[in-house]
Amino acid sequence: MNTAIVQDVPLTPHPIWPLLLAVIAGGCYGFIAHRNSNSVTLWAISAGGLSFVVAMLASGLANAVSLPYTDEVRNHLQLKAMLVSVVLIAAPLIFLLRAYFQRKKPQNP
Repeated sequence: MNTAIVQDVPLTPHPIWPLLLAVIAGGCYGFIAHRNSNSVTLWAISAGGLSFVVAMLASGLANAVSLPYTDEVRNHLQLKAMLVSVVLIAAPLIFLLRAYFQRKKPQNP
């Protein structure tokens, strides 16, 4: 298998995408924790770790399923795995943001 050819195919996810997704998720969850006056470090590290595990599992399963197929099929399955990981990680983030913006501000008497 020639990896140079695989990386030149458009829409081929780079093998580092799970780590980048974990860093982005950690930053987003850390920002939400900061806005809610919670522990930023705890939220950022736990969200980053969880998203890294989810993304690596999706990436590994996509590679395992695509072993008997061509590079084009493998690239397609990796792209699907990346999109599924983004959805699984972004869904709780969207619910947290929605709850944050819908909460009522305390009124001072």
